[in-house]
Amino acid sequence: MRLGINGTVLNETPTGLGVFINETAKEVCKQHEDTLLFSSFTKSGGCKENTIKTPSKIRGGSFLLNNIFRAIYLNTDFRSVLQKNRIDVLYTPFLEYPFTRNIPIVATILDFHPLMFPKQFGLSSVYFRFSLSIAHLFIKRVIVISEYVKKEMSRFSRINKESVDVVYLSYNKKLFTPENIKRDFCLKKNIFKPYILYVGNLFPYKNVDSLINAFLDIKSLIPHTLVIAGNRQHYQGKLPEHERILYINYTEESDLPSLYGNADLLVHPSLSEGFGITLLEAMACGIPVVTSNRTSIPEVVGDAAVLIDPLDIHEMAKALLGVLRNNSLRKELIEKGKKRADTFSWEGTAKGIIESCKKAFEESN
Repeated sequence: MRLGINGTVLNETPTGLGVFINETAKEVCKQHEDTLLFSSFTKSGGCKENTIKTPSKIRGGSFLLNNIFRAIYLNTDFRSVLQKNRIDVLYTPFLEYPFTRNIPIVATILDFHPLMFPKQFGLSSVYFRFSLSIAHLFIKRVIVISEYVKKEMSRFSRINKESVDVVYLSYNKKLFTPENIKRDFCLKKNIFKPYILYVGNLFPYKNVDSLINAFLDIKSLIPHTLVIAGNRQHYQGKLPEHERILYINYTEESDLPSLYGNADLLVHPSLSEGFGITLLEAMACGIPVVTSNRTSIPEVVGDAAVLIDPLDIHEMAKALLGVLRNNSLRKELIEKGKKRADTFSWEGTAKGIIESCKKAFEESN
């Protein structure tokens, strides 16, 4: 079975989706040698020798034209590229795929956020809705990243649950370790310690406003700064300004362990997550986590984090104070967090992807 991976969305500054594609592509290429990655970003995924270059104008990004060109490419030139390279199964790590039955397709659905929060996703929500509505016609098997997303499948799509496989995500275990935490990081980046940390984009469903309000409620009781690290272009409105709130737009991946590791606490108050890699990264770096009790998050963190109602600002503020002031609780969360994070691996993710692709191949022959 020759396996193709759709990496056409990859660019030089990978965030959540890009990191997922890079990590899984690297491991899939390692475990299944007869694999080709289709991407314009030829340094991606550890599949350099196995990368087939695609046009740079279709890379993912904030430009609408790139996304339009990518949709057109997948349903025109890409079909002949797949045929030329004798691909038996195409794996696409996101819900963009060629509308063809000439090749079995396996697609990962990370979440249903474009449908749940259409205003926040704009035109991409329209394309996602269309792709999902016809997915049962062209996609042989679907991979979802949590049991929660699998349960949501029947609510949003006509895909048969028998063709759905749950494959958990992971994080970079070589990068996110206490050994990679640089103690002079904050001095170089002008980050004032001690600090509470949020990492992620600033879409409204990430619920950063509730975190800011909870922090402002307790700021007089603690010496901490609130550091919010995420792309601000997704925020709707004007971000609150305060001398003890620091906004960081983008952090290089190599700096992330230090950003996590120098924090006293990670807060992740999201209203909805398909998985939550940020939670694993923080726990692996040895900091306690306070996070939402909704959607897939309890499934990911188990008993290794403090779970709160993300819309109850008083409860969130109380949880922050509780973890910051209780050393025995902090130590317990740190120990449990490291053990919990260690149960996930990209090797396991890749194995699940390959198994799902093999099923699709066998079901088509």
